[in-house]
Amino acid sequence: MQSKLFSLDLSDLGKGLVVAIITAILTSLITMINENGLMFSAGDFTLILQTAISAGIAYLLKNFSTNSDNQLGKAEVIR
Repeated sequence: MQSKLFSLDLSDLGKGLVVAIITAILTSLITMINENGLMFSAGDFTLILQTAISAGIAYLLKNFSTNSDNQLGKAEVIR
């Protein structure tokens, strides 16, 4: 079951962390492909971290803004 509109539960936080980790891995792979090597600079790590945090926060904001029926911004329907 998903969390209600304007709330987050523990599973939302866990899934947000998974999204952040996957985003960091994919950003690292893209950086390696573009750089043609395994060398990272401090700027690369900063970019990877910023991208991962942004993706995790975006996922949490999406879940915060949707109800348990996955409808964006709509109030819960009492059944």
